Amino acid sequence: MVSRQLQGSGGHKHIAAQENMQAPPYYPAISTESPAMAANYVQIRQTSEPIEGTFTIDPEVRIPPWMLPPLQPGCGATRPHLFLESKNNSVDVLVHLVHSRAGRTTAFEDSPAPTRILLEASGHRGVSLAISPRSPRSCNHLRFCLKVTVSYGKTVLRLPPDFHGPIRYTTSTTQVRFSPGVREKILALTQDSRTGSCFIGEWPSSESEEDDAVWTGDEIEIAGGGEKIDFFLWGETNAQ
Repeated sequence: MVSRQLQGSGGHKHIAAQENMQAPPYYPAISTESPAMAANYVQIRQTSEPIEGTFTIDPEVRIPPWMLPPLQPGCGATRPHLFLESKNNSVDVLVHLVHSRAGRTTAFEDSPAPTRILLEASGHRGVSLAISPRSPRSCNHLRFCLKVTVSYGKTVLRLPPDFHGPIRYTTSTTQVRFSPGVREKILALTQDSRTGSCFIGEWPSSESEEDDAVWTGDEIEIAGGGEKIDFFLWGETNAQ
């Protein structure tokens, strides 16, 4: 989101400059700006407009079946909790993950963790997506799987500090950058000319038998990351 301001030193010069300027095409952004309004199974598809704003996702929010959009071909019976697609533009959003049951019962932390929150973002001209820090009390109930698809432009992801899991990516270039905060947490990294993977955080203990089980923690998959992929932790700046 970039704003530009044109100032002239004299009234006539300023008017002449405006007459010779050709305004760029305007695409209104589809935006949700109320982080307090939690929702579930949000789906936004746009053709030319960018998607911008803040989304708060609570997997406990129940949506009547008659309000849910039809499942997309090839998705099976799995419905993403948040699906954002801009076919000819970009996605630039902040995502809060909350759990409404966290403050209503003292046994919440010991209750079984539900299925992961599924997040999908697809932007032809790039995706910039940040996930804010999760509450320590509800973190285990807010594990997520994020899938990102980009054709051109940049992919910029800001991870919560407690992110724990694998990251896999494919890209047409080798420009993949990890911030200092992310590099400190990388346990293993493999990378070739077009694909790469890494694990953020400590390996699960051998007693948990996670080595042979299906991973149920945090996970990120990037397909066609565009011109460049940047990974940051929440709170880090682009200059770091």
